[in-house]
Amino acid sequence: MDRRGLFFYLKTDQYSYVDRVFLNMANRFISVFVVFSLISFCFSTVVRKCNQGSDESNSRIHNQVFISGCDEPPCKLPKNTTINFDINFTPSYDVARLKTRVYGWLLLLPDIPIPYFELDDVTACNNLYLKSSGARASCPVRKGQQYVYKTKIMMKDSYPKVKVTLHWAFVDEKNNADVFCFELPVKITSSRQNT
Repeated sequence: MDRRGLFFYLKTDQYSYVDRVFLNMANRFISVFVVFSLISFCFSTVVRKCNQGSDESNSRIHNQVFISGCDEPPCKLPKNTTINFDINFTPSYDVARLKTRVYGWLLLLPDIPIPYFELDDVTACNNLYLKSSGARASCPVRKGQQYVYKTKIMMKDSYPKVKVTLHWAFVDEKNNADVFCFELPVKITSSRQNT
């Protein structure tokens, strides 16, 4: 008698009952892992590394930034909604204090950054979690440790409907160097009730 699994092909007369149960469980575990991996890949937002110029092939970042309601840029950010941001990063060196630098560039004024005052130049330490366990973390952040920064942004009705390039960086307060940085085009739109 044959039994087919997604990853293991079983001939039931060749294995003991315990082996068959183990291989069946392994099939199910691997199947679930593959499905969740594909789901997490599909729902991340594709962003661009900062300061990469025109080399598009090396500048795209996958599976690190998750913005509610946005998989592909430009991200539409409706007024009167709350947008969730989950940003995964791994420092390449120990950082004592981490702050955010968040601003946008209007297409008409590309040389003048417009800061997002609620998140620009504020501590990132209060919104950190360990990626491995989901437990709350704080500064200092350690080299090689994977972190998730989580925040919510309320898109206020007073914001103008514009297209901007969003620049988001985690900055080492000591030397003012970027620890992780990405950019993506966003469009502030009318509220969902009005669209």
